[in-house]
This record gives sequence, C-alpha cells and structure tokens, in this order.
Amino acid sequence: MTTTTRPLRSRARLQNRILSLILGIVVPILIAVVLVSLRFTERTVTTQAEQQLVYVSQGVANLLDSWLSVNNNQLKNLALQPGIISMDPAQQKPILEAMAAANPYMYLVSTTNKIGMNVARSDDNELINYLDRAWFKGAINDYEFTYQILQGRTSGAPALVMSTPIKKDGAIVGVAMFAAELTQVTTAVSQIKIGESGFAFVVDPYNRVMAHPNPEYVAGLQDLQDYPPVAALRAGNAGIYNFTDAEGRNWVSHLTLTPDDWGIIVQLPQSEYIALVNNQRWTALIILSAGVLLVLGLTSAILRQVIRPVKVLTRTAVAISRGDLTRTAPVESDDEIGALAQTFNKMTAQLRQTVDDLQIRVDERTAELAQALSQLRTAADVSRSITRVMDVQTLLQEVVDLIKERFNLYYVGVFLLDETGEQAILRAGTGEAGSKMVSAGHRLLKGGASMIGWAISKGEARISQEVGTETVRFKNPLLPLTRSEVAIPIFGRDRALGALTIQSTEANAFDQDDIVVLQGVADSLAAALDNAALFNQTQESLDEIRVLNRAYTEEAWARTLANYGNIAVEHHNPAATPGDQPIRQVRLPLMLRENPIGEVTLDMSGRDLTPDELEFVESITAQAALALESARLLEESQAYALQERKMSEMTSRFSRASNVDDILKAAVSELGNLPTVAEVSIHLVSPDKTGGE
Repeated sequence: MTTTTRPLRSRARLQNRILSLILGIVVPILIAVVLVSLRFTERTVTTQAEQQLVYVSQGVANLLDSWLSVNNNQLKNLALQPGIISMDPAQQKPILEAMAAANPYMYLVSTTNKIGMNVARSDDNELINYLDRAWFKGAINDYEFTYQILQGRTSGAPALVMSTPIKKDGAIVGVAMFAAELTQVTTAVSQIKIGESGFAFVVDPYNRVMAHPNPEYVAGLQDLQDYPPVAALRAGNAGIYNFTDAEGRNWVSHLTLTPDDWGIIVQLPQSEYIALVNNQRWTALIILSAGVLLVLGLTSAILRQVIRPVKVLTRTAVAISRGDLTRTAPVESDDEIGALAQTFNKMTAQLRQTVDDLQIRVDERTAELAQALSQLRTAADVSRSITRVMDVQTLLQEVVDLIKERFNLYYVGVFLLDETGEQAILRAGTGEAGSKMVSAGHRLLKGGASMIGWAISKGEARISQEVGTETVRFKNPLLPLTRSEVAIPIFGRDRALGALTIQSTEANAFDQDDIVVLQGVADSLAAALDNAALFNQTQESLDEIRVLNRAYTEEAWARTLANYGNIAVEHHNPAATPGDQPIRQVRLPLMLRENPIGEVTLDMSGRDLTPDELEFVESITAQAALALESARLLEESQAYALQERKMSEMTSRFSRASNVDDILKAAVSELGNLPTVAEVSIHLVSPDKTGGE
C-alpha cells in the first residue's frame, strides 16, 4: 500500500488583519442578536401569562359576584316579607322552610331576635343562641349584608353564612340568615386549571380559605395570612405579583380584592409557562362562568288557619320552585293573603325577567370569550409560523392566509415599503385578487390617499367601519364587496416597514380588541422581518469570510510551495499483501478548514475500507492538515522575526555611521548578505538626472 501527500497551488491573497477585524465585528453582533431575541421572547411570554392570570381572576370575581348577588336578593326579599317582620315563629317557620326547599344548597334558613336567640328555623333542630357569631353582630349593627365563613354548628362542615337585619318601621327587630354549603363555589374554583399545575383560590376577609383545589384547606378553613400572595394582598398590593414559596418555586400570580374584602389569588409556576412557549403549545386559559345560580327565594305567607287560598298559593309556590315560572298565584281577596299573592306574582315576574336577562348576558359573554379565544389562538399560530419560516415571501403568504381563515375575512394583504421608503408594495395577498395584485406589482404611495399610506405615515392603525363614507381610502376594483377595513402599521426598530390591510364584507366588523390582536400580529411580523434581514446579512458576511479565508489559505500555501517546491511523502507498508486482485487507488482530499491543500492517495487491493476505517483515515488526514498549517505558521513567524531582527541591526548600524560614506557601505554590506544577491551597488544622483543602475 502506498500513501502520497501533495499540497495544491493557489493564487488569491488575504491579510490576517482584515480577517480579525471582520470576526471582531460579526461575533458581537451575533451575540447581541441572540440576547435581544431571548429578552423579547421572555417579555412576550411574561405578558401573555400575566394576561391569562388577569382573565382567570376576572372570571372568578364574576362568579363570586353573581353567586352573592343572587343570594343577597333572596335574603333581602325574605327580610321584607310581613310574616318575617312579624317575628312570629308560627308565621316565619313555613316561609323559612319554603326558602330552604327551593334552595337545596341552603341547609339552614333561620331568624334570630335582637339578643341572638333563634326565633324560627327551617330545620327541626333546637333553637340556638348565635350572639357570638360575627354574622349576627354585623346584621344587628345595621350592616345590609354580613358574610362569615365558619364551621357550621348544624352541619359540622365549612359553610358560608349570610345575614341581614329585619326591620319594622325602620327599627331593627331581628336578623335573617341562611347557611349554605360551599360546594358549588369550591367545585367551580377548584376545577380551574392554568397550565399543568397553576390554580386559583379564594380567601375570606379573615384570610381563611373559602375555595381551593386542595379540599383539606377548605375543610379546615386554613388560615393563609402568611402565604406570600395573601400577605401582599392584605398589604395593599393588587394585580400581578411575583413570589417564591417555601419550597423555592417561583410563581407569578394575580391578586384581586373584591368589594366585600374577599381575596382572589390566581397563580402559575414561572417554569411552566416558559416551558409552554418553548413547546409552542401555550394557549391562553379563559375561565368560563361556572354558571349563574338561578334561584330566587320564593316566599309566601301562611296564615294560622289552613284555608283554600293558602293551599292554592302553596301549590303555586311548589310548581314555581320546580321550574315552572309561568305559574301565577290567584288573587282572590284584598286581605293579607291577597297582598301576599300579589307580592308573590311580582317576585315571579322579576325572577322570570332576571333569568331571561342572565341568559342573554351568558350568551353574550360566551360569544365574546369564544371570539377572544379564537383571536389568541390565531396570534399564537401566527407566532409559531413566524418563528418557523425564514423565507420572507413564504412567511408573508402564510400570515395573510392564516389571518383570513381564522377571522373569516374577505381579504388580507401585506404591504412593504420599497428601498426609497416612499411607496408601499403589495408583497402577499389572499385569494385570486391578491395573486393578481402581487403579480401586477400593486403599490400605494406612503402618506397618499389610502388607508395603507395613512397608517404607515402616521404609525397608527386606521379603521373604517363603513368604507363608503371613508375619505382616505383607495377603492380597489378587484375587491368590490369590501364593507369595512382596518389598516395596521408594521414598525420594526423605530422605522416603518409597511402595513397590513384587513377587509370584511360586513359593516362594523372590527372592534378595539381586534385591533389589539392584529397589532400584536403585525409587531411579531415586524420582528420576524428584521430577524430575516439580519439573518440574510449575517449569512452573506459568513460567506464572504469563508471566501476570504479560502483565498488566504491558498495564497499562503502557494508561497510555501514556491519556497519548497512540490512536496510529496510516500510510505510503503511491508506487511501489505497485494494478492491476485489489481491495485486500485483511493484518493482523499487533505482539507484545511474546508479548503483543499493537498491529496492523500491510498493504493489498495482486496476489500474496501469499512466505515470505521474510512472515518479513521479522514480523522488522520484532518489532523495532518492542522499539523501542516501549524508548521507553516511557525516557519512564517520565524521568518518574520528574522526579518525584523535584521531590520533592527541595520537601523543600529545606520545610527552609528557618522557620514554618508559609512551609511552607504553599511547598506551595501547588509544587502550583499541576502542569499540571492550576487552584487550590490548604490549610486546617488542629482534630482534633475534620471536613469542609473
């Protein structure tokens, strides 16, 4: 086997100083771009996560407000009934039982006198004195509504007690209350899930847990006054709050204090929402309303005597309590029973109206939440496309197609400014109209009579809910069905890049929420365009560096070969046995940083090289190339040092010479020592003469 190594010749030139300068510029820029990108991603993730916590917190607040509002109305109507105001146990008992039967989650409805002693109860338990209860003290002190979470004496389980004063002729004669299980609110709150391990919980004004995903906290009325977000809430903080728990986990939370002094805390591990973005599967979590508690106290006064009007009224109340809101109580007299029936019918009508209004509100809110969720998903999908696609044209087309599809729009297009910055050229558009306009080079003047030109020049979004009345707009004949339009500016690094045009066939199709989401998409697109431009610029710089490096390597080895001539080394393996098979050659380039400087030739017989053997040979050739380059650089450095030393010696001799003759002799002597110089002569001539040797 024979191995031959032959360096190749080249002709280009490159100086080390230029290469070092380019590297010194490009490397810091690359580092800066990476740091800025990481910072931007972290800021975006933090903002989206905080917005999600705000939405969840608002949802929980709305749930509590709705639940409390319904029960406040029931308790207030109870305290206004004549039978309750009479403070007569016989009159109160049936009313309390009816209210408890109509509201299964209320395990106790009762009244107390002014000293806290039960007057009547909805259950058959003994009358109890509640003088020590906070709910009694609040009501007897004329607070309209008092809430207390406690361990119920009746149920033995955590309960919410609501109370209100009973007044007769403006004077407090007693207290009406009900005790309700926390199951509905606790279940709704505990089912809230943010990411994998984020959750929400509610504390009462005394920092005891009212609702929490851990049932042990609720069962024991856990006091969380020392828990960092609860302590911060009581210290006056609200909104976004970051903290570290006792186990060292970092959390981001949102703190809300309700008008009733209840605290709502929604928290999410920071590591989790960062991981969600890294996996590009983060989606905003929106809390849907747990539902509206459609119950209203149905009351009726039952006289001591069992008479037919009372039975009819009772049957009517039972029918209504089972959901038949079309039933009305007959008014057959002008006495107390008739007045009670009239009041009952009025309450039923109000309940019917309340149910209808609540259903309308739920439908509207559900539609709004569905639209918001669709917008967030669209923004997330666009962001994923932006981070995945580096080709600008492909990126622009994917963005407009995605926006059109998700928002069910008529047309979406993206304009980018030309090199002069004065004209916006359509780079991508949806549908056949978009393709035609892109092919035709459709363009609009910046600041001209168009919404695109206006949005770019002003740096603001412009919306037209009815394009027929819009004065600053280009009427496009290829888009005749447009009724409303919005233009969103695209700005990157304090300069205008272009604008998005979004059009719908419906009037008044866009609102402020749409503009916020679309502006976010435009900002993400601007960042992607800047990144793509910087990426292309970096690639060009790297390509130039590779060309210069190749030229430098070729020139350096050309000088080496000029000094040494053609260099070749052969080695014969005495252990090799050629056998009967013919000799074949395997040629491998001798590569130095992607540049060929020679060639390795293997004369072989028998089997081919195995992949491991080939990898071994390539590794040896790579190491050999590096060693040759190191030897060349060493010789070059030594030659340069010798030259510098000679120059220093000549300078020293010239400085010691005292006249022109000595200087010329020293110069001739030094030049004559050069290896390739046979004879040296120096002639001094006057400025007006030319020639000489």
